[in-house]
Amino acid sequence: MLGARRYCQHMAHARTLAGHAALGLAALASCTIEPPTAPIAAAPSLTAIAPRFDGLGFPPGQASSKAWSVSADGAVVVGDGGPDFAGAAFRWTRATGMQTLGRFRGGTYSFGRGVNRDGSIATGSGDTPAGQRAFGWTSAGGMADLGLLPGTSQALAFQVSADGTALVGDACGARGCRAFRWTKLTGMASLGTLPGGTASFGAGINGDGSVVVGDSIVAIGHGLQRDDAFRWTSAGGMVDLGTLPGGVFSFAYAVSADGRVVVGDSDSPKGDVAYRWTQATGMVPLGTLTETLTFMEANAASADGSVVVGDSVDGAGIAVGYLWTAALGIVDLNAYLPAQGIDLTGWTLTDATGVSADGLTLVGFGVHDGAQEAWIVTDLAAPR
Repeated sequence: MLGARRYCQHMAHARTLAGHAALGLAALASCTIEPPTAPIAAAPSLTAIAPRFDGLGFPPGQASSKAWSVSADGAVVVGDGGPDFAGAAFRWTRATGMQTLGRFRGGTYSFGRGVNRDGSIATGSGDTPAGQRAFGWTSAGGMADLGLLPGTSQALAFQVSADGTALVGDACGARGCRAFRWTKLTGMASLGTLPGGTASFGAGINGDGSVVVGDSIVAIGHGLQRDDAFRWTSAGGMVDLGTLPGGVFSFAYAVSADGRVVVGDSDSPKGDVAYRWTQATGMVPLGTLTETLTFMEANAASADGSVVVGDSVDGAGIAVGYLWTAALGIVDLNAYLPAQGIDLTGWTLTDATGVSADGLTLVGFGVHDGAQEAWIVTDLAAPR
């Protein structure tokens, strides 16, 4: 989610399925996006509180960093360092700076992806001599292997509920992949697929772990398949969220803490467009930053779904991180933040990947003086 951005990871890691892991790694390693040469015009500045911007630096001995999630309270950031498939997951606070979460015994890398409400639990994945494994991390216990689903050989975890009781991801084997929900009581439990589905992938989970979102690969006849975004609950199982008008496929990446708002992307006549879904409205596009859109995704939402962040790639392959609220619409952070008094000299923000519960703290990564680096913005009281 980026030299190697969330889209590339999403398409490369498990969509190659377990039997094609090497192809997935190669696809991820080769997927690069160019930063913009000039920012898109900013929306008018309406923010009353002066925000603060910080680069997070790099984990010890590593040359790059990416932030993927921020705790609900905005105090803890989880991500990973690089180079890809040689770095380590990290946990960052202002007090401690970057601290690596380690690797599995015999492993060469780890990815940090999710964090709970107060930052006491993190999740991600790493390699082992037996294949890739999902982990849950705590300061007391370190990195713990979440296990596998029957018939699978690899697993990845992407997010943890705010209350820390449930983790979500997917496990893959020779017969395909299945989204899972893990709790201490149940262990790793498959969520199945949409009707007619051949695979599923878990991506996001709500505050108490009762709602999971992701996508399922569904056969549509004549040997063809498509990805459909889903929302899962224990009572209703997987529900297909559909697509934007004129679209064929969709992905869901995150869900608000209350479980009512889902964000992701869907193809459309304009290209792959980020959306915001509720039961009342269905999928609603967030708008676009450019007329030459190639790809756009919504990566995270605040607790009530009123603030959304993501990234957009134009027809020239130029990537920018964005912020969306109903009052602002969609704005390029490379233009919006300077309008709020932030000096971004030397920076290009290519990806916005996480947002705190109150919507005041954003995290992501970009290019800083030629190197990929994680960043955090605090006290960004954008109008809603």
